[in-house]
Amino acid sequence: MKTHTIPIIHIYIPEALDHSNCEIWYFKHLFQRMLTKAKLKYYAYSDRKEFEKGFKLKNKHSERRNGGEKGDTIAADDLFFIVTDTDLKPDFSNFDEVRADLRNHYNWFNGDVPIIFSTRSFETWLCMHNQVYNKPFSGQDTLEHDVGYDYEKTEKWYKKHAERLYGTIDDACANCRISRSSAIDSEQSEHTNRESFKITVPALADEYTINWFLKISTISYMDKLIDVLRVFE
Repeated sequence: MKTHTIPIIHIYIPEALDHSNCEIWYFKHLFQRMLTKAKLKYYAYSDRKEFEKGFKLKNKHSERRNGGEKGDTIAADDLFFIVTDTDLKPDFSNFDEVRADLRNHYNWFNGDVPIIFSTRSFETWLCMHNQVYNKPFSGQDTLEHDVGYDYEKTEKWYKKHAERLYGTIDDACANCRISRSSAIDSEQSEHTNRESFKITVPALADEYTINWFLKISTISYMDKLIDVLRVFE
């Protein structure tokens, strides 16, 4: 008799040098215990080869199979996402480096793994739990102050505020959509797909699209990933 197993949602955070990371703490304490129809698995930069291997296995096997020393499993119904912020400096002095990183993320899987912008910095997404947030980036200290609730980059803080953050997740997603639409409308340069970018995660397939998005520092698509996660609650 075949054993039923639930899918795994694989999330790679390239900015995370290890698992002591804000994005990982966020997903861990808000969603890991809430998902009943899927499991979450996180990957830091040091785990990138494992993430790549998992995606290749997903495409090769239509049924769940054992894989990896710890008995992790990969199947065709598993989902893979790259969650990244741009970390653009206020003076855009690292623009070329950030653009190259995004291009590499896209090319890594030929665009088959969605790239989810958390925004210029993950704390911008946290601000959207409180309000529509399109404030121009002026510094990390200012941004962290705007998060409120005595914010600090520690797992202790995320664990303490997990219930509050989860309770405002619908507001955060709604604020994210409003912020994204407003930011796109405010961008003066044109893009053929600018209207569709308000509702769909963009494919970063060309330099023009990457450059266009990097001009909009507060744009986020975290609501798209949250929508997927909530299907598995």
